Amino acid sequence: MKHLHIDNVSKSFTIDNKKNKVLNNLNFEISKGEFICVVGASGCGKTTLLRILGGFEKPTKGDVICNNEKISKPKMKYAYVFQDFNQLLPWKTVKQNIIYPLILSNSYTKKECEAKADEYLNLIDLKEYENYYPYALSGGMKQRVAIARALAMQPEVLFMDEPFSSVDNQTREKLHEELLNVWKELGLTIVFVTHNIEEAIRLSTRIVVLGNKPANIIETFNNNVSGKKSPADNGYSKLWNDLHKIIMN
Repeated sequence: MKHLHIDNVSKSFTIDNKKNKVLNNLNFEISKGEFICVVGASGCGKTTLLRILGGFEKPTKGDVICNNEKISKPKMKYAYVFQDFNQLLPWKTVKQNIIYPLILSNSYTKKECEAKADEYLNLIDLKEYENYYPYALSGGMKQRVAIARALAMQPEVLFMDEPFSSVDNQTREKLHEELLNVWKELGLTIVFVTHNIEEAIRLSTRIVVLGNKPANIIETFNNNVSGKKSPADNGYSKLWNDLHKIIMN
């Protein structure tokens, strides 16, 4: 079932009276429950596209539609996890950070907010850190809290902008495993921006490749790599080589 429609989306910025076109007539559809990774050369417009999908930027032309509703501004049902480790409120504890947007939504009682926070802290295995403040957490733990906060909002789509790019390899592998487990358990639709081909293959069901500015969609790849999607698995080498070749050209 088609869930998210990107319809003829273009984006331009004007800097010093010069028009700079970043995205050019993007069209694609995402089905409910897909895990889409968006890849491309550095600076090609991946983050700009994700911000448009999440409602943080308005396209110069075109529309983004989710379940027959135009996305024109950020909403709780379109949750967004940023790259920056410091997206948590430093004066609130881990649990308070997760509860805060739930309270703002006016959709839950205090008891329900508490229960939801507990549920998602358990899901990401951070319940024992619920009373910690962000300064006491590692970068990877902060990202796990940001993910738990996004999940607690029960979004229709989860947008993620290179959330693991600044963590070490061991932490990244653990976060990959946790995210995949959550995705499978909750049946989420995820759109995940990365510059890392290995990460895209590890996580995705489908990979969208953006070209250089003004970016359009060069190609999409179904990710049919078997097993845990490691380099030794069937189909991995071919997909990696195909992606590397098209991104580097």
